[in-house]
Amino acid sequence: MSKIVSIQLLRAVACVLVLLIHLSLFVPNTLFGGAIGVDLFFLISGYIIASSIDNMRQKDRALNFAVNRFSRVVPYYYLMTVVLVAAAYFFTGAFDRNKFILSLLFYPQSGDPSIMPGWSLNHEIFFYLFMTLMLVVQRGKVNHWLNIGAFTLLVATAATLPVDNYFVSFVGTSINITFAIGYVIYLLRDRIVPRFASNGLLLISVVLFLATIMFSLDFNQNYQDAYKRESIFFFGFLVPIPRVLGWGIPSAFLFLTILAKENALTKPNRLVMKIGDASYTVYLIQGLMMLLLSLIQPVSVWLLVVTLFATLGASVLLYGLESNVAKFSKRVLSWGLVKQPKIVGSSSNALEVK
Repeated sequence: MSKIVSIQLLRAVACVLVLLIHLSLFVPNTLFGGAIGVDLFFLISGYIIASSIDNMRQKDRALNFAVNRFSRVVPYYYLMTVVLVAAAYFFTGAFDRNKFILSLLFYPQSGDPSIMPGWSLNHEIFFYLFMTLMLVVQRGKVNHWLNIGAFTLLVATAATLPVDNYFVSFVGTSINITFAIGYVIYLLRDRIVPRFASNGLLLISVVLFLATIMFSLDFNQNYQDAYKRESIFFFGFLVPIPRVLGWGIPSAFLFLTILAKENALTKPNRLVMKIGDASYTVYLIQGLMMLLLSLIQPVSVWLLVVTLFATLGASVLLYGLESNVAKFSKRVLSWGLVKQPKIVGSSSNALEVK
């Protein structure tokens, strides 16, 4: 199965950015918007989900979609969560049962799940569940515009409801619209992607993306969001910007210009491709990485550099485990239910977004 090289490259960039932002927590007075990697992941997810739906046979489509998506994401997440919780209990004696249960249920909570980056997987599962429901109600040909229109309407409705409820805020946060943007890019790819193929636009998109990273954050200690990851704050400006505008648009610009260079990426760097493959493991292993660093005082810059490369190396090595867990889970979930179709035209890497 051929892989989309540009998307593998973007996965590698996204997971390294998220890794860097978590490592930076151990360096005083270091602030940058590396969490934008999550927005990049969501764009990729929307694009890949639309592609996977497009390439599925109509028979048992909803069930196949659910089996494919959840087998790739959920079991491995459970495994890594159990490992982290067990390690935390062994080293510190701490165990938050409520957080652990909510993490396994992918239910949004005001604090982070057991694995810190797991908050974004709550959004992933929410998107998967919604798309599964849309496939259930569409027995004939899939109407992609109905899918994405209904999803956008749901998010917009939740955003405008005068209800002080954390789950409603989770559904209504603008970061969810980033999935829709990736989905729409797929639907219009033949029309719009070629328009972003120039080297000039690529340079502008990279500069804008880097500037966004260097001069914005997704939190402000003096501002309380209903959903804490809703707003982006640019340095020097106190007015919060909806995340889909502050980080989603620059990410989409970069996504389009990199995607437009697909045909030029004939000899991709093998290491970058491996990191792209293992990006889900890179994402999940960070909870364990942060636990181990928290036990070491003080944390030197050199230790953080070693941790960066060790995390990437360990993730590449663990990709085989990730892949085998997904394959076994898919076999178990689909046994006796449906015949799995062959999906073509997209990478099957887990967390098609992550």
